[in-house]
Amino acid sequence: MLGGAFCEVILAISVIGTAVTLFPGHQAANEAVALGYVAGRVVEAVVIVVGIISLSLAVWLIAKGFTPARDATAGHPAAEPDAAPGTPLRTASGPGQGAALAAG
Repeated sequence: MLGGAFCEVILAISVIGTAVTLFPGHQAANEAVALGYVAGRVVEAVVIVVGIISLSLAVWLIAKGFTPARDATAGHPAAEPDAAPGTPLRTASGPGQGAALAAG
């Protein structure tokens, strides 16, 4: 994970470095286009860094056991108007449970 993130940081730096290196050559032809090119590459580098941060955070949260909150009423008998009062919740919680639920 850290190796991939490191490679992405190197990529972001090289994206900006390429734009800065090519700027003098493009500036001779058209300075506005040259600045636009550099700005576009800086935006690309920012998107790469945001991706690094978001994916690293997601992997870290999953490794810590974080699970997103579920809707508290999903699957609850009170949320299903046609369910009789006192109906137990039916969820597939383990291997083979899906077949038992499908059978009714």
